[in-house]
Amino acid sequence: MNNFRSRFIALTAVLCVALSGAVGCSNKNNSSEEPLTGTPFTFGRSSDNISADTPVVTPEGSETYTDVVVTDAAGQPVTEVVYSTEAVVQPVTDEAGQPVTDENGAEVTEEVVQTVTEPDGQPVTEYVTVTTQVAVAPVKQAATDGVYAQWIDISNKGDYKFEGDMMVATLKVKDDAPAGDYSIKVSTDFATYAGQSVYTANNYAGTIRVGGGSIEADEHASETDFIYYAKNVACNAGDEIQLYFTVKNNPGVVAFSNWFYYDTNVFEFEDLATCGEFAEVAKKTAVGTKPSN
Repeated sequence: MNNFRSRFIALTAVLCVALSGAVGCSNKNNSSEEPLTGTPFTFGRSSDNISADTPVVTPEGSETYTDVVVTDAAGQPVTEVVYSTEAVVQPVTDEAGQPVTDENGAEVTEEVVQTVTEPDGQPVTEYVTVTTQVAVAPVKQAATDGVYAQWIDISNKGDYKFEGDMMVATLKVKDDAPAGDYSIKVSTDFATYAGQSVYTANNYAGTIRVGGGSIEADEHASETDFIYYAKNVACNAGDEIQLYFTVKNNPGVVAFSNWFYYDTNVFEFEDLATCGEFAEVAKKTAVGTKPSN
């Protein structure tokens, strides 16, 4: 079993064990060990831990070509005179000039391209635009990686209702990052002290705009339900940026396992940290030893 899956299973198991018997188990067999009441905030990348998954990679393709119109010094298309041609079906002849027939005696024909002529025998000409082929580099496919963040704390024997920015990721925008808007999708799993899953009404993706100037902030001010979202960021190639993840109308939770996803062709993940009200909660997470039976 790979590291990420074992961590995730352990996280779920800790929550179940802690909720069902943290208090009772601590006194079994007169053990002096304290119950395990939390898992500190941790994070990692799927590419670091899920070796069984096949990563999306940019294909190694040969160059493709496109036709480009040739222009002169004034920027006008260059033309050239060409003879008009047409395909004509005519009989095939042998060296003596006699028609060739097949085994059934039918006359053999062939299609021949010949120049079109005027009634006086002069070739028909026309002007055509001159083009040339230019190599086009293959377009990179998005190569998505995911970053997860996990946390549990039931030591307070109740739910935490932190609000606002709760995590901040540091990403490096690659020096050769193409200008454009890049979506940062998110997914969430929250749980309460009662051991119930809490589902967000919406998870909103954020947008990182590279090389396009400013970007509008979307704080989802009209939302009244429990939501989670990534904030928008504007930057340029080569920048180091902070990407914030925000919770709003939190009904109260004691655990989560959340993800965000980014394009590794454009960004390099550097760090993920807690912030805001959640940072105060996370640093108080109590961790003890598992009680003996």
